[in-house]
Parts: sequence; structure tokens; C-alpha cells
Amino acid sequence: MRTRVLPVLIALSTLLFVSACGGATSRNADGNAIKIAGVNLMCFSPAFVAEKLGYFDDEGLDVTIVPTDSGDASVTALLGRSVVAVTTGFDTPIELTGKGQSIQSLAGLEMATIYAFVGGNTFPQIPPNNPQAFVDAMKGKRFGVAASGSTGDSIARGIFAEYGLNPDTDVTIIAVGTGAEASAALRTGSVDALITYEPDLTQITTSGTGRIVFDLRTTTTESTYSKLPTSTLQATTEWINDNPETARALVRAVTRANNTLRDDPATALPVLEELYPDLAPDLVANIYNASRDHFTSEISPQTYDAAMKIYQNTGLITDDVPYEEVVATQFSDIWNLKTSE
Repeated sequence: MRTRVLPVLIALSTLLFVSACGGATSRNADGNAIKIAGVNLMCFSPAFVAEKLGYFDDEGLDVTIVPTDSGDASVTALLGRSVVAVTTGFDTPIELTGKGQSIQSLAGLEMATIYAFVGGNTFPQIPPNNPQAFVDAMKGKRFGVAASGSTGDSIARGIFAEYGLNPDTDVTIIAVGTGAEASAALRTGSVDALITYEPDLTQITTSGTGRIVFDLRTTTTESTYSKLPTSTLQATTEWINDNPETARALVRAVTRANNTLRDDPATALPVLEELYPDLAPDLVANIYNASRDHFTSEISPQTYDAAMKIYQNTGLITDDVPYEEVVATQFSDIWNLKTSE
């Protein structure tokens, strides 16, 4: 789920002009009324869950969640200072730091991959949990990604290369979008398989359009791309430094939400059903169960280094950005706290 840096920075220049001419900002110098932007997806759900369950209130924070339709929109709002924090892709602070913006992750959200490979109804039958069989079956076929250069595109290319296919010559990779567009591409045979994530994944499989042929979320045989973190809670370094106590309170509330999502499904699932009213409860449960074990606030140096290796190997990130520059390690004492502590 990669943030597109150039559109974000272009939009930012407009927002900064508006701010300079008297627009309001959310730089609150440890005041308690703040805004957080994010897309209402499972991988960003800890912030939404924290609001619904009153965890921000318990920390003395008056938090408003500002829903957006993309990671780009969330980051643009953050850099334009209309919000003080965002829930967005793990790679965003790394990428933006290379462009001169100082953004840090305060806490992890979904700290593993959200992707799975889905084959159409004519895709060959292959053994489950077998990346080599999947890659072998893809030779000479058409493969769908949301967009060229997206995180899913890079992961797919990495998997193909790791298991013996040249992604530029042995398979035809086609941008098919997401949602109904991606489903139609698979259903009509425009592509033989694609890489996707929730809620598209469950909607494709339950409609009979396709089936999971290799699941990075649950695999026990692939240990590189399956460990790639998805999302974190982020803020500008300037805001974190100016509002240390508010930042700590945010991390505590989100950590509590991560703990609830991971360890207390009886509390978490009704909230998630409320957050996703357009999905049937059984679909919400399926999506949640695939993500449940991945919710944690911890962002370890080892996790970061492994992610950076993937980003650099696949061309997502070219700069060598130190861990401490993009991870707010001053909150590491909170990341593994239990609710009662």
C-alpha cells in the first residue's frame, strides 16, 4: 500500500500556501483536541477501534478521526497540518524522509503483510502453501496488480524472481486497479491471477470469481515477503517533539486497541462490524481473523531492517534511511504494555 510521493508533495504545496494565508492547523502544543486521518480499512483499524471503545477519552484526549479515501489523502492532510497524525503505510515515513519531509512512526498497527495471490477459475490446481508451485504455474500467464509500482506489484515481482521467474519476460504483469475493476479482470480472463488484499480478497473469493492460490498472510513456507509490515500510526517529527505527552497518550491508546484486536475478539468484533456496515458480519469476521495475530505496536530494528531490504531489493525505496530517523523509539516502552499496566 504505497504512498505516491509526487502527488502528495504537489498537494502539500497548495495546502501550505493556504495555511500561510490564515488556514487553521492542528499543531496543538500538548492540547487535547486533535485530528487523525486514515482510510477505514482493517489494517488501519486500531485508531478507529480506540475511538469507538473510548480509549482516547481514557487518556484525556479529544480525538476526531477524519476518514480519507487513500493513503495519499491522509499524508497530504498530515503534511498540510490539518491533522496531527495518520494511519498509513509502513514505508511512508521512509519514502518521505528521502524527499526532505521528517515523519516518524509512533506505533505499529498491522505489522505483517495483508496480501494474497488469487487465481481465476481456470487457474491450475496447485498444492496449498507452496510458493514454488504457484510461481511455476504463473509462467507464461497474465498477472494483475493494482497499479504499476505499487507495493503489491513489487511484492509479486519479488516472489516471482525469488522462485525462478523473470517478472519482465516470463509473466505479463497488467495494472487492473482494485475493487470491481480487479474482480472483472479476473472473471473475464483478462488476467489469470492477481495479488490483492481485504476487503477485495474476501469479496472475490466468496463471489466465486477466484480462489486463493498462495496466501502470504498465513504461509509457513515463505518468510521474507510475508513478514513485510503494512501500517503504522505516524506524525511529523516536529509535532512529536512539540507535544510529547499527547504523543505518548496516543501511543498508549493505540497500543490498547492493538491488544484488544489481537487478544479480545469478543470485544473487537462487534466494533469492527459497526465500522464496516456494508459487509456481512461473517465477511468482517473472516477479514478480522486473517489479520488478528498481526496487530502490535512494536516496531523492532530487526523488523525495520528486513523491510528495508525488501524495499531496496524491489526498488520501492532507494535511500538508506536509519531506523531511528523514522521510528519514534522514545515510545518503545509503551509498545508491549498490556492493558492493565
